[in-house]
Amino acid sequence: AEPGAGKTTRVPLALLNESFIAGKILLLEPRRVAARSAAAFMAQSLREKLGQRVGYSMRLERKTSQATQVEVITEGLLLRHLLQDPELSGVDLVIFDEFHERSIHTDIGLALCREVAAMREKPLKLLIMSATLDTEQLQTQLHGAPVLSSEGRSFNVEIERTPTPIRRHQLLDAAQRRCIQALQVEGDVLVFLPGRAEIRQLERRLVELWHDRPDVEVVPLYSGVNEAQIEQLFEPPQPPHQRFILATSIAQTSITLPGVCCVIDSGFERKPKYDPSRGVTRLATQRISTATATQRAGRAGRVRAGLCYQLWSEEQHRQLGEHDAPQIRETDFTDTLLQLLSWGVHRLTDLEWIEPPSTKLWDAAITQLDSLDALAFRDGRPYLSDLGKRMADLPMDARSARLLIEAERLEAPSTGAAFAALISEPPLRSTADLSFAIEDMPQRSRQLATRFKSLLQNCPSETEISLSRLALAAYPDRVAQCVNAAEGRFKLYNGTAIRLDPTDRLCREKYIICLNLGGREDRADLMLTQGLPVSIEEIYTALEKTFRHEELLSWEGEHLRAIKRTRLGELELKRQPSESISTQARSAAWCERIRREGLELLPQWPELAPWLARINYLRMHQERASEPVELPDMSSEMLLTRVDEWLGASLGEIKQRAQLRNIELKTLLLSLLPWQVTQWLETYVPRQFRTPSGRLVEINYTSEIPSIAVKLQEMFGQTLSPKTGLGLPLRVELLSPAGRPLAMTTDLPHFWQHIYPDVRKENRGRYSKHPWPEDPSDAEATHLTNAALRRRNAGQ
Repeated sequence: AEPGAGKTTRVPLALLNESFIAGKILLLEPRRVAARSAAAFMAQSLREKLGQRVGYSMRLERKTSQATQVEVITEGLLLRHLLQDPELSGVDLVIFDEFHERSIHTDIGLALCREVAAMREKPLKLLIMSATLDTEQLQTQLHGAPVLSSEGRSFNVEIERTPTPIRRHQLLDAAQRRCIQALQVEGDVLVFLPGRAEIRQLERRLVELWHDRPDVEVVPLYSGVNEAQIEQLFEPPQPPHQRFILATSIAQTSITLPGVCCVIDSGFERKPKYDPSRGVTRLATQRISTATATQRAGRAGRVRAGLCYQLWSEEQHRQLGEHDAPQIRETDFTDTLLQLLSWGVHRLTDLEWIEPPSTKLWDAAITQLDSLDALAFRDGRPYLSDLGKRMADLPMDARSARLLIEAERLEAPSTGAAFAALISEPPLRSTADLSFAIEDMPQRSRQLATRFKSLLQNCPSETEISLSRLALAAYPDRVAQCVNAAEGRFKLYNGTAIRLDPTDRLCREKYIICLNLGGREDRADLMLTQGLPVSIEEIYTALEKTFRHEELLSWEGEHLRAIKRTRLGELELKRQPSESISTQARSAAWCERIRREGLELLPQWPELAPWLARINYLRMHQERASEPVELPDMSSEMLLTRVDEWLGASLGEIKQRAQLRNIELKTLLLSLLPWQVTQWLETYVPRQFRTPSGRLVEINYTSEIPSIAVKLQEMFGQTLSPKTGLGLPLRVELLSPAGRPLAMTTDLPHFWQHIYPDVRKENRGRYSKHPWPEDPSDAEATHLTNAALRRRNAGQ
């Protein structure tokens, strides 16, 4: 149904007295403001007080009674209801309002409610409502659920866009111009901006611009604004008083601000996006979808015809996405997984999702919960440990739950509750250091602390304990080390760069715990907004089991030096020289050096290279052997890659390069080969070739075609081309009597017949002392000169 059709407040009341609704109706709303205002409007429609037939529930706030039939709840509470009562006893209908926003709570809640509906003896009815929804796709995923449409009662809203594209850096100027123009509008103006920063900047501009206009009021509206101030916005305006309400997305759905007849839409929103590689959620500023633009424009036509200024051009409008991306694609899954494990979901395939989270997000959540000691593993699947079960029972996020349980264990529940409240509702302070804020907590934080403490077991006395000790239990992956105090730069546990205001007192610390990190998505570093100082002694006490102790080796000439260091993730906590070097570390250092400098570092390597060339040649052509031959890869690349496997054990006691000669390299290499390798080599790839003159020459197997180098006269009488034991040709490099290359061939008969005559003609004068017969194939092979041949023959 279109915006303003009355989905949120009319549908639940219309169903209230229907005969097919025999139990309570739960109405899910994405935001506290929307939940509270929807419940108040419905109660007013029934002329009742809140908490009678219509009530609401949200974190730390509830107005219901035994008579409540319609309970408006924030989305996150549904999962808590399901864990406490898996059948949702007494509930007959669950309404998912504003489903197009696709929050993770909505997706998970719908998946679990479908399981409940399938298990319950009395069916659970589910209703999905939205003004801008891809109904066709959702209907398919819900196996053909019926779709009802309503044209609604919203008034016409005139849309006006900009003639030229508006870029992000032009946004505030464009918004200010439209605000000035909207002074001519009769009624309140709702301005949608990406976030608090832009709201504060535009608020300063407008307050300064209209300082002499008592009839114009500028009101900010975002999460964290005083709730009494928000409540005033639901009161009808008093003409000629005009309000400019500067809001985030908090005001775009489920609420009706009665005086608004004009909307100015920046076209941007700020959404949290989780980076699993860094384990941090950052706010990303992005263009809204056309669905969101429709929702925002609809705010202007709730009570009368309205006007919407959209701060983008027609061309930019065509580039907008159609629908918002589901939050489950880009949110931290840790807290949700804690609850799902409590429900009994241990694999991604255990639940029928509308859209499942990515494997990367699932695995990151498992890693995070494991670091909090919340998991135990069986058959490779995650289950909740006893500590994890206790964490899941507490109505808060996983880190806060872990912090409170640690406070209870250390008999410091008051300190833990106050600290958890500060993290949950941080005060506005000039420093990121929370250690001083606990002494001056605002009233809301104190109320929250009282609530948290009531969840813990009573202790006879309160133990004095540092906040950092508690924080280390809940934020073991958020320890950071100072890199440059003057610039406010730190390095996080996982190596990510952290920055904070260089004037902040935390910059004086060597180590801190980062409780709240953020920053722009397009920057590699993160901005610290809340943290604590922590001592190295506290880090050792709490996290020593996660330390890595390493031995770093470096070469100084031919001498190997060792340094021992202690690491926490990517942080180096301690470094000191080592008097001795373990055999394992020495072996690793030699292996690394051999990989870097090559196998030629080994003194015996030149002697072994021809033997290995024969092995690799045989392996390349092993299918031509007359018997089964199977050889592993013995190339230099492979041996370098696996040097630690075949050579590492022999390097542990080697202190100088000269000692490498004592290693029986060939024996080690033979251990990688079949026992028949020596026999195969002699049979198929002989080391030498016997020339017709009777001399043995080495065969070179390093090229694709093996070769021999021999004086031409020593091959006289050879009528067949030489071959290997595999029947493959040898390349014959024919040399002059002086050893200079004359020709190269793999076809000796062809050479004798067609090429030799020209070679003879060119060289017989130069080497006249040596024989150059006209028919070399029928001549005697020799290495002797003509005179030596005559003397030999005369002697015979």
